[in-house]
Amino acid sequence: MNTVDEIELLKNNIIEQAKYYLHEFGGFYPFGAAINNLNELKPVSVYMNTEDPSSNDVIHKLEEGMKALANRKYYIATAIGSDVIVNLPGFKEKIDAIQIRICGIGFESKDYFIPYIKEESSGYKYLNLHEENGTLKIFK
Repeated sequence: MNTVDEIELLKNNIIEQAKYYLHEFGGFYPFGAAINNLNELKPVSVYMNTEDPSSNDVIHKLEEGMKALANRKYYIATAIGSDVIVNLPGFKEKIDAIQIRICGIGFESKDYFIPYIKEESSGYKYLNLHEENGTLKIFK
């Protein structure tokens, strides 16, 4: 598997799972996915020992776990999906978005945002993907 394949596999996995969570539950806590050293896609989650953790605490715990397994050479690429409200180019106000943060061995970290609008019919309208320099730093 090459770098482009890894990025697309992780990005698509996070997007599809996030859309499912939005449609079923109206939102979601951060969650992850990783490609292991056998090129297998694996879900990544954490146990927080509290009923209502902050998203920042969940993200921190996901990053800690990913770093531990990356240091042992088990993960070669990782991603974290979050439900965020952000300022993006082309929007006058903050907007809801699915955020996908991806990093791996041999490629620069990337952040992707898919803005969305909740429609009256209880569905969602997804807007164009926006890409930025990455903020996920799992690999040394």
